[in-house]
Amino acid sequence: MKTNKSKDKWIQAGYFLFAEVGPKNISIKRLAEIADLPRTNFYYHFKDNDELIDEIIILHMAVAEEYLLVIKDDLKSFLPDLHIISVRYPLGLKFVKQLFLNRGTKKYNDLYNKLNKMPMSVIVPKMLSYYKLDVDYKIAQELWITVLDTWYSRLDVNNMNLEVLCELTDDILKSVFNFSA
Repeated sequence: MKTNKSKDKWIQAGYFLFAEVGPKNISIKRLAEIADLPRTNFYYHFKDNDELIDEIIILHMAVAEEYLLVIKDDLKSFLPDLHIISVRYPLGLKFVKQLFLNRGTKKYNDLYNKLNKMPMSVIVPKMLSYYKLDVDYKIAQELWITVLDTWYSRLDVNNMNLEVLCELTDDILKSVFNFSA
């Protein structure tokens, strides 16, 4: 199979920029600098930034599928396992944080919601077991979505070590439990 290294470089640079600065701040000039390609080469592969972003989303979906496989294999206990896995995907976490921050755009909101639902069938039972919760599964799913929204709103992408991520998740869940008690 023939690959297009130049196009792949644009997509990789775009993925990085999307994760770091968000979709609204992706400039062809900055992409060209990161990809180490001439700006005019961009238009050989893409008609505009929107077409590039569609390709970036395809790339992230592949990352999300890989993450899901790892979650299915390696998530034994909710914490710390969830974040032992998550810290392997720092750019992916930053990408989803940008989706969260840009949820005002339907495309990004829909993708954010889809990504959050993908591992839910694996994560929610582990969360219920870890916190010894006896609640309806549907309620637990809604709780998890609320926790994720809160988690991404508080996630510091410059400090994503295992201890910080676990503490953030645990603090949010304990706050929710105290509020609902």
